[in-house]
Amino acid sequence: MDFDEYEYLEKTVEASAAAPANGSDGKERSSRRRSSAGDGEDRDDGERRSKRSRSEHRDRDRDLESRERHRSSRERRDRDVREKERLSRESEREREKERERRSRDRDREREKERERERRSRSRSERRRDDGERERERFRERDFRDRDVRRRKEDGAEPEADPERDQRTVFAFQLSLKADERDVYEFFSRGREG
Repeated sequence: MDFDEYEYLEKTVEASAAAPANGSDGKERSSRRRSSAGDGEDRDDGERRSKRSRSEHRDRDRDLESRERHRSSRERRDRDVREKERLSRESEREREKERERRSRDRDREREKERERERRSRSRSERRRDDGERERERFRERDFRDRDVRRRKEDGAEPEADPERDQRTVFAFQLSLKADERDVYEFFSRGREG
């Protein structure tokens, strides 16, 4: 439990205000007994008492005002501190939102970049595959041409059957552009001849 100096001061002032009142009652009784001894002393005592009570009253009022001032300044300070904390929390939340937004933007950009790379890679792979197929066809054609030239030069092979050559060319082109009807005609002609 914290020590509250204002509360302590209030209790002290109330206690000191109550004590003289009780003591003054006792003094009044004793002064009444002694009133026969001298009314002049009573008047002096009364004036002193009234001055004392007035000064105590003033002191009490001053203490109350001082406490009120301290309390209001403390409340103001507390309010200011709470307001600063609230503003700090709000700005922290804003910064956090901004960080998250930037992070999402970066992630989105990375994903777009990956997608672009994927598309670009697939395009280049398709081009490469097409190029490889074309080179393979060229190599096969070149190999056949060289083989035919070599055989012609050797003269070992008799004159080639033109129809057979046509079927060979057709068979090589079969995968490129033949449909079912062409295949049927090709093989039915082969049986006849």
